[in-house]
Amino acid sequence: MKKYPYFLIFAALYPVISLYALNVSEINSIYIIRPLLVSLVGMGLIFGLFTLILRNPQKAAITSTIGFVIFCSYGALFNVVKGLSIGGFTLGNHRFLLPIVIILTVIILWLVITRMKPPYFQVFQGFNVVLGALILFSIVQLGLKFDQIKLPSQSTNNPVIVSSQASTDMPDVYYFMLDSYPRADYIKKFMEYDNTPFLDALKLRGFFVADCSMSNYSFTRLSQATTLNMEYFEDLGLDVSRDDKDESKLDPYIMHPKIRTDLEKAGYSTVAFETGYPFTEWSDADYFFRSESNPLTMPVLTAFENMLIQNTGISAALNNQQIRRLLGFTFPYYEKWSREHYIIDQMKNVPDLPGPKFVYIHLVTTHRPYVFKPDGSILNDERYYLDDGVPINDEFYIRGFQYQLEFTNDYMLDLIDTIIADSKVPPVIILQGDHGVRAPGRHSILNALLIPNLKDELYPALSPVNNFRVVENSILGTTLDLLEDSTYFSNTNVAPYKLRPIPNDNPCKIQ
Repeated sequence: MKKYPYFLIFAALYPVISLYALNVSEINSIYIIRPLLVSLVGMGLIFGLFTLILRNPQKAAITSTIGFVIFCSYGALFNVVKGLSIGGFTLGNHRFLLPIVIILTVIILWLVITRMKPPYFQVFQGFNVVLGALILFSIVQLGLKFDQIKLPSQSTNNPVIVSSQASTDMPDVYYFMLDSYPRADYIKKFMEYDNTPFLDALKLRGFFVADCSMSNYSFTRLSQATTLNMEYFEDLGLDVSRDDKDESKLDPYIMHPKIRTDLEKAGYSTVAFETGYPFTEWSDADYFFRSESNPLTMPVLTAFENMLIQNTGISAALNNQQIRRLLGFTFPYYEKWSREHYIIDQMKNVPDLPGPKFVYIHLVTTHRPYVFKPDGSILNDERYYLDDGVPINDEFYIRGFQYQLEFTNDYMLDLIDTIIADSKVPPVIILQGDHGVRAPGRHSILNALLIPNLKDELYPALSPVNNFRVVENSILGTTLDLLEDSTYFSNTNVAPYKLRPIPNDNPCKIQ
């Protein structure tokens, strides 16, 4: 620890590993390999350059590490002081902060170069201990979150043996979870768009549209856990306090929910897709479809790499269009755009799979960032997602959502027609938003169900917690009672389990 500059490696690894530890439940581990390699190579080049300049490997190791750490921390520092102003003078902008950081860095490096004398073992030991401790802390974080670590999903598109228990006249069940797809009255009032033609088209195809439906919860994980298990949160059996902030504890209830278990016991095979959100990726499904894009060879930046770069000094240069274009920031969401198209295209082949199937499809074409034109091509205009995936103002927010909605409606009708035409038995199809867009009205959602030969249990205020109760009663012959339709709010970023009931006296009034 005194003799060798292990801290060079520690400093190169830490920015990547620490960011991964904070987002472990959202990112497959394969996505950190390329950034780790780039960071290690970058540190090696910086160390080599300082060695050539200083002719002193020991000082080069120290100065390289200090410069690299400051460079990799600049973006995080900027986010802390962003917009800060004193006496009308804005301190939190790059024009003010960047020169200060550069000057301080130069002073620190100059002092190291001119004042530091051998022996260097105490400095080496201090740097090794401090940076080693930071790495260890991140590793401990990962260890504590071991169950959340997502390894690369593997395709399992091999034929499965359909249980003899499954009847050939049992319908396929398709569950389209359309992330952030709101109700028609919300869309008309706040997004200035008439979604009636799409709903009319669904009704012509036999769908029941619950015009007054509200989500039971306000964010994806809690909404999905309760929908798929057909129970409210308090009845899931999850032992968490109201102040617990770890929403990934809901993931097991999404990966292996009651509806999946019940249908598998009835002889259904399961079909699922890579979604970009590991907690909705049923990678152990009988048929799991994963796009062939490899994050190690992808010609554009991944979302994780984008986030990592935003934390570095490069963030100060991203206002320059040439630099943004060079780094791939003119369209940083190619991965999402490509994956959604893969799911949509692959879905057309699902009806041909043998036997009765339960198909789980999580699509985010109506969820920010808004990256689709109405025809599904790339919306290559940064104003629709410049602010960390959020449009720059309400005008672009509304127009961007309208584009996503038109694209989503078009491909959904096409998929529905394909599924119905290619199904040997009339299928069950659910189109459901997990939550809406933004307040007011975030809980107002699309909820449309196609259940052949069943109409009497459906009503305008039907909420997601009851969707699969209706489905099981219809196709499995169960007699599940429908629960009261209730809605709860919680702040997923602060206290996801601190739930507050939302009054629902008039479910068709936007809330």
